[in-house]
Amino acid sequence: MGNSVKQANLNKRFKELLTEEKCHSHNEIVLLLQDEGFENINQSKVSRMLTKFGAVRVRNAKMEMVYRLPPEPCCLLSVVN
Repeated sequence: MGNSVKQANLNKRFKELLTEEKCHSHNEIVLLLQDEGFENINQSKVSRMLTKFGAVRVRNAKMEMVYRLPPEPCCLLSVVN
């Protein structure tokens, strides 16, 4: 599998984890990705990915600090005068 395909798969799964899971730390994200077979994942790579995708730490319903992605805009609205 080519590097671009591997990176695309990693990016997709990374986003899914932050949407579906309750990821509390960089290390937790590293372990989840490694458990799914992604190689060469470390804390610094996760940190760069969190920055790249604009992830932030927020409190969930249980008041735990977790990483989340910002909401994606569903559509762009234009205002016509």
